[in-house]
Amino acid sequence: MFYTRRMSVRALFREPLLHFLLIGTVVFGVHHAFGQPPTQSSDGPIVVDAQVRERLKERFTVTRGHPPTDEDMKDVISKWIDEEVLVREGLARGLEREDPRIHERIADKMRVVLQASVEVPSPTHEDLVKWWEANRARWSRPSLVDFTQVFVEGDDSAARARAQELLAKLQAGAEPAGLGDRFSGGRHYRQRSLPSLAEALGDEFIQGLSEQAEKTWSLRRSRYGLHLVRVDKWTPAATSDFESCKLDVAKDWKEAQRTRVLEAAMRELRNRWPIERRP
Repeated sequence: MFYTRRMSVRALFREPLLHFLLIGTVVFGVHHAFGQPPTQSSDGPIVVDAQVRERLKERFTVTRGHPPTDEDMKDVISKWIDEEVLVREGLARGLEREDPRIHERIADKMRVVLQASVEVPSPTHEDLVKWWEANRARWSRPSLVDFTQVFVEGDDSAARARAQELLAKLQAGAEPAGLGDRFSGGRHYRQRSLPSLAEALGDEFIQGLSEQAEKTWSLRRSRYGLHLVRVDKWTPAATSDFESCKLDVAKDWKEAQRTRVLEAAMRELRNRWPIERRP
């Protein structure tokens, strides 16, 4: 069960005016100099009434900076009628089904309508506490590492021998500046999590890194080559308490509920249309 501002999603999509508004505004991309005119249901006659004339007059005045004359109004109304005729004829011929760009724009507008129709109720304190407890990892900080590296390009026997030689020098107290090869990632890494390092350098690079003590050097492999790594500092993992992240929890809860409601709306829409999957 989900909430809507004015009507249920089922009732919303039974409205002919909405159907025409969504499709009619995208077919042919007709936007003349008088702005986008009012649209009508494609089922009935094209009606030029006082409301239509007033809105067209307003569009003209905003666009041109002065009210239309009688002759101007005749021209505006004529063009609006032509646009209505073209849109309806295009829909009758199924032209909107022949252009994938029109399909995409209709789908985009449909998503906007769905999102605008969804209203998520305000969460209770208990709702937020339960959400925080079930998703604590989102507001937890993983352990972070600062390290300095010396890079050795390649992974053949010559590169490994060179890396071992440099490692011995570093363990003996040599300064890393000026040693090794140039690496695009730089020499110093700060406040990096192990998952982010695995993504950037590969899983092999972080194997055993969490057990490496501060101020020690080790030889590590990445997808780019060999790295001599000195751990400079470990920042331990931490979990935020509920009160410190309550606003973020509320935002996350509302977004999750909105996503759930929109998914339910999409399931309801799919159920309204027969779907055949053929080989």
